[in-house]
This record gives sequence, structure tokens and C-alpha cells, in this order.
Amino acid sequence: MFWRKETFSAALAEGADDVVLAITTDAYARTYRASVETAAPHPVRMASGLTYIPDRADERAPPLPSVSAHDTFSAVLADIRQRYGSPSAALVALQLELPVTPPLP
Repeated sequence: MFWRKETFSAALAEGADDVVLAITTDAYARTYRASVETAAPHPVRMASGLTYIPDRADERAPPLPSVSAHDTFSAVLADIRQRYGSPSAALVALQLELPVTPPLP
């Protein structure tokens, strides 16, 4: 296959921030190279009070970033830059109407 696509797992935890989950999954999806599945052994009630049913039952998935929703953008864009390069991070930043760092030529 000429197009490499990864699937990441994000562990859901009781009281976790829904906005961090949304930012993380949306940003990776906008790379067109990755998707994010949620994982938990059972349905989880998030900070908003919504109960999420995980995509799969798994207790070993890495947790969501433990930063504020504001700082999640920076953390996720830095990871996208490292994994897929600056052009992919710049594309995601433009789609999310965030400043592109470093600026495009």
C-alpha cells in the first residue's frame, strides 16, 4: 500500500477532559495519515458528564495528554511534526486556523 495510515489508541479515564479527546482525535484525522480509537475496559463518564463507549476494550492504551485543552494543540502539533514532518503539521494548523510554526515558505 502506498499510503501509510496509522491507528492510535487513547485510553479513556473517568473525569477526563472531552475537549482534549476532541482536539487530539480531530488533529490526527486531519493529517489524513492517522486515526484515533478510544480504549477502556467499560463505558467511561467524562468531565462533561457524557458517557463514552470505547471503540475497544483495552486497559493498555496510552492515556490522553494530561495538559489543558489550550496546550493540547501545541502538544499534538509537535507530535504530528515529529511523526509526519513540518508540512503535515502546517496543514493541520492551517485547517484548525492556528498559526503555522515555522511559517510556510
